[in-house]
Amino acid sequence: MTLRTRLLLALLATSAVTLGVAALALLSPLQSKLREESRNSVRSTVLATRGNVESALRRKRWTYNFEASGQLIKLADRTGARVMLYQVPVDLSTPLSFDSGSGDTSTDDVFKVLANGGRTVETSSETEGTRIAVPLPVTNPKYILAVRKPDTQSSQAVDVVRSAFLTAAVIGLSVSLLLGLLLAAGLSRRLGRLRRSALALARDGVNAPTPPPDEGRDEVGDLARALSSMQQALKRQEEARRAFVATASHELRTPLTSLQGNLELLLEDLDAGHLDVEDAGVVLRGGQEQLRRLSNLASELLDLSRLDAGVVLRREPVEIGELV
Repeated sequence: MTLRTRLLLALLATSAVTLGVAALALLSPLQSKLREESRNSVRSTVLATRGNVESALRRKRWTYNFEASGQLIKLADRTGARVMLYQVPVDLSTPLSFDSGSGDTSTDDVFKVLANGGRTVETSSETEGTRIAVPLPVTNPKYILAVRKPDTQSSQAVDVVRSAFLTAAVIGLSVSLLLGLLLAAGLSRRLGRLRRSALALARDGVNAPTPPPDEGRDEVGDLARALSSMQQALKRQEEARRAFVATASHELRTPLTSLQGNLELLLEDLDAGHLDVEDAGVVLRGGQEQLRRLSNLASELLDLSRLDAGVVLRREPVEIGELV
């Protein structure tokens, strides 16, 4: 797997995990909060309307009337819930006094009010939504007001938020993918240029072409500049080595040439049979001088090689006057 692929996968995985954590942290608490606010809104509206309905029924001596019906219709419109009015005692074989909707008319919450001595009963669940049963009046109830609102609005709101979040997540992942492609392509191109420069330096040595400058202010740019500096240093060392070899060759050639000439002159005299002892001594002393010069050059070259290898040289105190 290439570096570009690993970078893209890491970026996409990071983005996906971040979006998933954000969804878990946002959607579930949002749905709970919306459900709680809907339940509180229905409860407060029912309790605020209960007094008006009770007053309308009381004025007609607890007989269901048009005024009470109007209050119940307003309650249904404001809460968006199904509003039912049961007359006590509850007779399931007769129609309800008021019913704003249709469907299941289960009376478990109504009977809970009667079983609990006329206290308001409130239940809430994801399947049944919010159910509130209120006795009218509180003492000696003659009617029971039942309000049932399914948990659809909060679910719809969460669905809208979830859809918007998914859309934003897809856009975010697309942008992350695009940025990752650009970043990975740029980084891979720079690293590939460094790789080619290093291979050329290993193949051609200091004669390899200098890589183009990298102006990036990051680790890759620092690595490129370090490689370029190393190549320049190698070039300087190679130039110094060549200059040293040329100088050393010249210094060695001079005494060798002189020594060779002296030996040839001496050999000619020996071959001719008229050896001049005095001239032979001069020639031999000159050859000896050139040998000492060669010996000194060899010692100096040995010292330079030791210095270059990092060998610790022997040191000792000397008397400078005596040395002079």
